[in-house]
Amino acid sequence: MSRTRGPKRGPAGAAPRPAVRRPWFGPWAIGALALVVIAGLAWFTTRAPRRAGGPPPDPAHAMAAPDAYREAIRLANADRRTESFAFFRRALEGLATDSWEVRYNYGITLASDAIQYVPRAGEPRLATRSSVERVGLLSEAMRQLDRASRLAPNPSARAQVLSHFANLLAVWGFPWETLDLMRRTEYADPTDPVPAARAVLYLKMMKDPPLYAGDVRLEQVFGDPAAGVRSRR
Repeated sequence: MSRTRGPKRGPAGAAPRPAVRRPWFGPWAIGALALVVIAGLAWFTTRAPRRAGGPPPDPAHAMAAPDAYREAIRLANADRRTESFAFFRRALEGLATDSWEVRYNYGITLASDAIQYVPRAGEPRLATRSSVERVGLLSEAMRQLDRASRLAPNPSARAQVLSHFANLLAVWGFPWETLDLMRRTEYADPTDPVPAARAVLYLKMMKDPPLYAGDVRLEQVFGDPAAGVRSRR
């Protein structure tokens, strides 16, 4: 005769286990909540008013390339070189064809800004904030001048760019690179005897610095390194 087994009972005196209730929400509810939050953030970002005191709009961005270039030249010649950079960049971005003249003027403006001095606490100090900033300006100046030398339309223009390039490297203490660029300047325009004479004089300075240090200055080799950028006529 078979017995029907009843439910299994626990030890005497044990409390009954509470029934486990499943949460009312499921994965679909979590996903829906995330979508609501994302939609709310998107609405707030697009509709919320901008805070006052944000960065002002870039005036160079709205200019046509020729106007931006003229403004860059004006600022550079007014010793406001740092302000001119945005206008030089805008001029380069908006040109239909690359321009050696724009890159040349941008390059020498960058180079001049790297060694610009301003009075601070009664003494002349470099206008740049750190050596990292100066190296960045120098690097970009070299890139612009190298590109300008490749784009130069005639031997005279190419020699002009290379001469400024050589001057830049001489100021920053790269003698052999300077001499190489001086020779390239000489070869770029063989009809001009000045670059060859400068290269000979600079080589003498390299061979015997104590003899020539007091008698020959860089201005005598390269001309005035503080000359302004070319005016656009």
